[in-house]
Formats: sequence, C-alpha cells, structure tokens
Amino acid sequence: MLVRCTSTSRVLLPTWRELAAYDQTAFPVTEGRLYSVLGMQSTTDSVEYLIHTDTSYPSFVPAVQFSVENPRIPEWWVYRFLGYPSENLYWMPIAEWGYPEMVLEQGHYDAVIERDPGALAIYAKYLDASQKFDGEDLAQN
Repeated sequence: MLVRCTSTSRVLLPTWRELAAYDQTAFPVTEGRLYSVLGMQSTTDSVEYLIHTDTSYPSFVPAVQFSVENPRIPEWWVYRFLGYPSENLYWMPIAEWGYPEMVLEQGHYDAVIERDPGALAIYAKYLDASQKFDGEDLAQN
C-alpha cells in the first residue's frame, strides 16, 4: 500500500492528541513524499499507518496525514482483532494488520523500536519487500 503525505501537522488530530505531553509538534515525514505502508492499526479514534519515517525510524502515523495513492496490500499481510479496551483509552490499538511478526508476535514492534537486532532484521526484510511491492509507484515519486 502506498500513501502520500499531505500534512505533517498535528492540527488534524483530535484535540486531546494535539495536547498530549509526549507529542512533538510535527511528524517526521515530508509533505508530498510517498511512503510504503508496512502495517496499520486502528485505535478507538483513529487509523494509523506504520511507515519508515524520514528519521529512518518506523513509526505509526495517523492516516489523516496521508492520501492513499495505491490501495493494494501485499499478500503476506495478516489481521488481528485485539478487542476494545475496558477503559476510555483512546490510544489503545483495537486491531492490527500488516506483516506477520508485527501483528502476531507479542512485543515485536517494541523490539523494533528498542533496536533489537533480530527484530530490526525482520522489519528491514519487510521494508524492502514492501518497497519492491510498491516499486513502480515509488519510482515515480
């Protein structure tokens, strides 16, 4: 799946997310640039894309920041419904879909963020495969 960044601002987010203390003022993406989507998650108030950001770091970025250029998803994607949170926690994922390790292996995404070599190798394999899958469209960027 290929998306184009249409905004880096958090202004498009719900007010509570804009004001969250841990948030920076802009996402590490470039307006107008194409990004391969490696996965998606749905929270109780948004859908987010897992992309390889401009800082060479994977991150979930709200879908509202992008337009979909090519809606095709790779055949290796899987889906998992996590359920609804018992409390009013808007940031909690309720569903995930994407490459198998991200969706099915507990702690894989955290291991990628923590730069675990094994998890990074798996992530890099799917990043490469996703970019090849989106190749023709990415080449036009």
